[in-house]
Amino acid sequence: MAKSRKGERSWKWEKTNWLGEIEDEKNIGDINLPGTHDSAAFNAWTHTLYACHKTSITGQLEGGIRLLDVRIKVKDWRNSQSIETLRNSPASGFVTCHGAIGIWMGVNEYQSLESLFGEVRDFLSAHPQEAVVMKLQIDDWSSYQGQKSKVKQGIRNLITSCGLPCYNAGDTNGDNAPADLPVLGQLRGKVFLLSNDGHAPGAPVSWSMPDDINQMVECPAAGGRNFPVLVQDIYKKLPVTGSCDKKLELVTQAFGSKCAGDGRVLLNFASATWYGVMGVYIQKELFAYLYQNRPSSLGWLFLDYESEPCATVGGQEVSVVDAVIDSNFGYQKYGPGISSGNITLLAGKGAGGQG
Repeated sequence: MAKSRKGERSWKWEKTNWLGEIEDEKNIGDINLPGTHDSAAFNAWTHTLYACHKTSITGQLEGGIRLLDVRIKVKDWRNSQSIETLRNSPASGFVTCHGAIGIWMGVNEYQSLESLFGEVRDFLSAHPQEAVVMKLQIDDWSSYQGQKSKVKQGIRNLITSCGLPCYNAGDTNGDNAPADLPVLGQLRGKVFLLSNDGHAPGAPVSWSMPDDINQMVECPAAGGRNFPVLVQDIYKKLPVTGSCDKKLELVTQAFGSKCAGDGRVLLNFASATWYGVMGVYIQKELFAYLYQNRPSSLGWLFLDYESEPCATVGGQEVSVVDAVIDSNFGYQKYGPGISSGNITLLAGKGAGGQG
């Protein structure tokens, strides 16, 4: 359980400032972070194809999310983006997306990367005791597959021009970025970057996940990253019957691979798909598991539709994000009410949406 900066009041955290309740000396890899998968893929009105959330980036951060999975599309020649323009004036050259679906009209596009960086910057400015971990991944290279270093430089230039306060973006050449896993005190008011494949700024974490086996991947410390990373991102070929149960099993088994103080990061993805389109979601099942078993080390959890309420506790709606945050404080905020039976689990299973 995290020590509080405010002693016995640690359980009185609020979603906008809960990291402010944790001591500066806590390693960021040992904090259970609630995150969102394909963070920018949201539709506030309805559940649509390729959307994963109903809340904006600002809404996610204000709702307790401290881990973002940002997928990037490089705008191609149809928008008159020469590679030099992209590198030197990058604001219009990058948008967020969900996958590379091969359709140039933009159906896989969401907000601009510039606006997303601005939302994160503004949140941290308003809440300087907080921190955000951001995984950058280029999903759609358009026509720039052969010019990766210039694309990476364009993203770094955009980080600079947006004033995004990054702990480990490096200098203008991408050099001298810290390669160690920081403690929370070093990150307050800042963004810690991970790069999915090293083609974007941040500590590189590359993995290959076969679709036909159920196992985690361990990425040992490598160039530009001095800490090992475990990844559970098994999302295809789950059984049609019992897919939620199987995904819950994979997520919760991964909890046992992470121990406080082990120097590792666990990236634990809590959603999956049927046939690449229909989503498999386990928010309610995971919420129930956490309060029934109260594991102490969850890693960094990536969630879809994270804000959907799972239960009412003492008349207050709570979500799986609340449960993940509460795990850092010994489940003290909602645990007593749940133990006393002052809880109503909300109906519904996690599977069946489009994802």
